[in-house]
Amino acid sequence: MGGQLARLQHRPRRGASERHAGWSARVLHVPAVRDVAGTPRQPRSGHLQVHDHVARDQSIGLPALAGIAAALLLVASGARGDPSRFLPWTESSTPALSLSDIAGRPHAVADYRGSVVLVNFWATWCEPCREEMVSMRKLQERLAGRPFVTLLVNYGESRLRVSEFVKRESVGFRILLDPNQDASRAWRVRVLPSSFLIDGEGRVRYSVIGELDWAGADAVSMVQDLLR
Repeated sequence: MGGQLARLQHRPRRGASERHAGWSARVLHVPAVRDVAGTPRQPRSGHLQVHDHVARDQSIGLPALAGIAAALLLVASGARGDPSRFLPWTESSTPALSLSDIAGRPHAVADYRGSVVLVNFWATWCEPCREEMVSMRKLQERLAGRPFVTLLVNYGESRLRVSEFVKRESVGFRILLDPNQDASRAWRVRVLPSSFLIDGEGRVRYSVIGELDWAGADAVSMVQDLLR
């Protein structure tokens, strides 16, 4: 499959739904964001990136989504199971997360105190997000009966669109809606997918930028350590 950064194709300006259909993307899956020279960089404020494990450095852009500007995608390297993918959380506190699910029921991170929580930011149009769900499901099954919860926070899409996706794909997770990206901004999400591991005390311990094999030995070990 290789590590190739593919082109994102942008068509002339049209209506929002047509513009959305006019983009295609498969971009690099990363352990940490770096530029083409290998220098670590932070995503620029207000820009979103999408990462995948199949690409190589060529032209760059962003899947069109209403209200999001096109942005430069940064290149990085690394294996999907690399334990260095788990970046220690350095902020002083855990950002607020209080959203409703598809049925309108409220959820907050505080509701799951005592459990290890995996918070994953994703979108239906994000292919690496969809692929990552397979390994997250395997992780959830492996830890069945343990105090472990997975919360999938949808980035900026309508309830109807997400509901249709969940029914079609039989997604077995708690899906929370972030239609105005308020939670995404609070959590400084600049890359999809982005994940965060929260310990039983409600503290964020690690973040993961890009797609990860959550069923892999390193990820399972990291979660089990937090469960102890």
